[in-house]
Amino acid sequence: MKKKYAEGLTICITSYNRKIRLLKQLHAIKNCKEYSKIYEILIIDNHSNKFNAKNLIADFNDSKIRIVIHPINMGMSTNICMPLLFCRSKWLWTLSDDDLVSSDSIGKILEEISLHGNIGFIKFSRENSVCVQNDCIINDLYDFIDYYHSEKILRRGDLIFISTNVFNMEIISNYTTEAFNYSYSYIGFLIPVLFALQNKVRIKISSKSIVKYIQPDGDGYSYGTVGKGLSIVSHLPLRVNKKYKKKLINMLMSITLLSLIRKYLIHDGVTLEDIKICYNNSYKQYYKFYHKIFYYVFRIVNSTYVGRIIMRIGINQLRNMRKNYLNFIKSL
Repeated sequence: MKKKYAEGLTICITSYNRKIRLLKQLHAIKNCKEYSKIYEILIIDNHSNKFNAKNLIADFNDSKIRIVIHPINMGMSTNICMPLLFCRSKWLWTLSDDDLVSSDSIGKILEEISLHGNIGFIKFSRENSVCVQNDCIINDLYDFIDYYHSEKILRRGDLIFISTNVFNMEIISNYTTEAFNYSYSYIGFLIPVLFALQNKVRIKISSKSIVKYIQPDGDGYSYGTVGKGLSIVSHLPLRVNKKYKKKLINMLMSITLLSLIRKYLIHDGVTLEDIKICYNNSYKQYYKFYHKIFYYVFRIVNSTYVGRIIMRIGINQLRNMRKNYLNFIKSL
């Protein structure tokens, strides 16, 4: 029996052991101009053990706030899919507990919803993005891939960003199973959208900014772990030709090989095995010949201590060159 959804917008925050950030986010949402018009705030707590999340919510004494607390820690990759399971309203905004919302964020979302009520998904912008998104309607998966590859630089980071996603659950719920089938990818929340696009469900890309991204400060985030998760997108059984499959894998693999190698060289949570897995799962599928040569040169140079020192210097130089290039593109 198909689930019936109430009219309105649910704001869902997935959180774990981040009391101060969660409190700050809740106060920011309640200070939004259109707060009274939302259906509810749904908090999905991943079995926090440093504070009592239920008591924290009770202190707000607000009937619009509902909390779901897992009986065990489900892991971050599964927890960020849970909003798709527990949402009760037609529209769902997934929000991190630390990205900053503005006072008009809810109003911007409600405005888009009123204009595009039959759209399956709306991808909003963020305040401090490298690339500003253009307003457009995406008609299918090929159209979607072309959009992200038509710019001067690839918009990997914004695509997999959690806090700019608004789902029409009456449509996307038909594909929720795929989120959990591939939750270990760390972008399980986005995978239903890809399968919906494959079936020509239309989505909206919006230039409206609804959050400001805040860089995570630790909290267990690992380039190696997330990179391995992202790399499995090459396994998705999506019906696109080989050329577009390569583009899609490139889009979704937001952690670059240079980033992984740099983290490995400075002993920051990435192992050589992580890099090998990411390369075989993902990079190898779309990298050009000279990229592959670079990977194998890295493997050879990395076999000696002196080589690792030289490689670290070289990677930092390449990283700075890339940063300067992105700043140049942004200034155009």
